[in-house]
Amino acid sequence: MPQKTETKTRVNKKKLLEDRQIAFLIEQWQSENFSVKISLLEQFEFLVSEYSEIEIGNFRLTEKKLPFFESKYTIEIIDDSRDLHDMPIENNFKFLRRLQDLYVSGIEYVEESDLKKYLINHRAAEVTIGNILLQWNKKDKVYDILLVDKEKNIEGKISTSEISYKRHILPVIHEFSVSKTEYSKLTEVQINKNLETHFRQFFEKAQKSSGNLRGAYDLELGDSDFVIEIKLASSLKKTDQKDRASGQIKRYLQEVKSNNFLLLVIGLQNEKKEKNIVDIEKEVVKDFDCYFCYITVE
Repeated sequence: MPQKTETKTRVNKKKLLEDRQIAFLIEQWQSENFSVKISLLEQFEFLVSEYSEIEIGNFRLTEKKLPFFESKYTIEIIDDSRDLHDMPIENNFKFLRRLQDLYVSGIEYVEESDLKKYLINHRAAEVTIGNILLQWNKKDKVYDILLVDKEKNIEGKISTSEISYKRHILPVIHEFSVSKTEYSKLTEVQINKNLETHFRQFFEKAQKSSGNLRGAYDLELGDSDFVIEIKLASSLKKTDQKDRASGQIKRYLQEVKSNNFLLLVIGLQNEKKEKNIVDIEKEVVKDFDCYFCYITVE
């Protein structure tokens, strides 16, 4: 038992020392002191007598020998995608919210002081956080807030009105799965709710039909830019349900004059071969020139 206690004590002391050293380096960095004398580093127990280069947290110290003067160690940041505490910037939710609030309010820049406040490297030329690109503006001495992907909003959700099935919708569908146990208990109301929640993670606007279209559809993306009707194969394999789905697509095409309609079916592998499901797939794709996707239950 005493041996375990001693080991734990040594670990705690090492961690406390590292925390103290990192706090010192953060203070130097924030104060624009990018080189430090050896004598000062020795006060914080850096092993400068043993190493000419030291890495701790997200900082790298490199010895710079000076003739006739006391040598110094330069300080630099190792990874601009991590903050001064060596945590991923994308997990700095307070800073992310700050950027989002600024952008939504029409302010498309952030002050250098904000980066310092949230312990982000304020010397970086560019910083990327999700769909946000911060780019140093030398003229105005601020970081411009730009979008990495113009088809997505500041939160990284798809916001374009030109929604593509292959580019936008299909990748989101591939992220969704249903187990056989879930499938045996699911109703269409429940699966519709689950899919709506799932799509809201990726799209700025994803909701059940709000009445702006004559038919009541399961899911609208954008401002009715794309419509999805969701069916369980266990139901769709019945003739009356197959005819109902066909009628919904016809109404949509007559009203909107667009083929941005997806019939999304969820079911077992063997149900995919059911006659009514095979027939509706052909009708959707060939006759209506719309989209059909089958999610196989795992």
